[in-house]
Amino acid sequence: MNLHPLYTDRIRLQFDLGAPLHHAPDFEYAQCEDDSFELFYRSEDSPTFVDWNRDLWPPDPRYGDPNKRRPLLHESFPALDVYGEQVLNFLLYTLNSTLSLPPIPLTHVMNERMKQHCFFQLGRMPAVGSLSELQKNELQAFCFWFFLYAHPVNGETLEAFSLAPPLLTNGDHPVGMQLIHTESGIAVRDYFQAYHDYYIQHHAEYREQLLLSPRQIRASLKLTLELLDVVEGDLPAEYAPELPVWPIQQHEAMSDNKVSDLLQKALRWIHNPDELLNTYAAVPEDVFALLGDLILYAEKEGQSRAYTSRVMEMLLDNYVLYVLFFDPGELSRLIVYFAAEPETCTLLVNRLLTDTIFMQRILRQRGIHLLEQYPEAGIFMNEQARKLTDF
Repeated sequence: MNLHPLYTDRIRLQFDLGAPLHHAPDFEYAQCEDDSFELFYRSEDSPTFVDWNRDLWPPDPRYGDPNKRRPLLHESFPALDVYGEQVLNFLLYTLNSTLSLPPIPLTHVMNERMKQHCFFQLGRMPAVGSLSELQKNELQAFCFWFFLYAHPVNGETLEAFSLAPPLLTNGDHPVGMQLIHTESGIAVRDYFQAYHDYYIQHHAEYREQLLLSPRQIRASLKLTLELLDVVEGDLPAEYAPELPVWPIQQHEAMSDNKVSDLLQKALRWIHNPDELLNTYAAVPEDVFALLGDLILYAEKEGQSRAYTSRVMEMLLDNYVLYVLFFDPGELSRLIVYFAAEPETCTLLVNRLLTDTIFMQRILRQRGIHLLEQYPEAGIFMNEQARKLTDF
């Protein structure tokens, strides 16, 4: 498996936690001239993983006469037209770019956070026993929509795919949903398999545009399907992406036992949403206390600030996805808990309403006007939070 060690290396690079470990068998990260980090095939000159097929993309069917050509794989997928082919190519790029690490401009910070968090949780959702299958399916669809939206893709690609009902179980781990190109009914997994197989079988024909060997194309397919396993919920828990725990011990700034305990508990709840949900059901004050302590600590300067902030953000986003998604009214509990700590309450309320637009979409989907139904929240909301929830 390549995905698990590669995701760990991506986190190490993103938060300056040390050099990549290079434990993945087929790929490794390297820094590019624009200061981005991209995946390359190990010990070989090659294009990047995300751009291996850049010179093979067909013309944009929205320009010219789309009736003059047929999709590359029309014989295998006769129901597919050139517009469907285009959105499948866009999806392939969107999926593969999850492991890229480009410089993130301020205008794209929110998108990057939402895409990465949704990807991370899509890999863990199938194992959450505290939610019903219906709840998991609803949340999975929500996260997949945001995974595409935050990339961002165009409107046609955003609405082109759907998750089919769960398949039968397979061995000891669940077989998840099946991602489908809705209009044609083509399974994305089947298309990606056929797409890579085509270029392996016709390698000589495309040798001037195709800089990969057949073996490298097979490695690309393997990693792409691992990424798709995450989206479909078909990845065994032990291979799911995870955040490294070891920086807590390595950084002097984290030598404080209390801080170490806070971060380790947060990481457990991020990796195991069941533990978060069970704690919230039994003692919601424990969840609020951890959120409050973490957000205050993350506001301080320090060697580990960026990584600590990411842990805090992911726990806050989990609170939104696993608690507020199903009952936005639970926000009132948080506000009541922090009634005597207005500064902490203001930080938390505004961060969960403005750092991402998860809550905005949740409120819209449920037809909730936050200030009308939960006026107590207004005391702690800044102008941006009010604008984002005023619809």
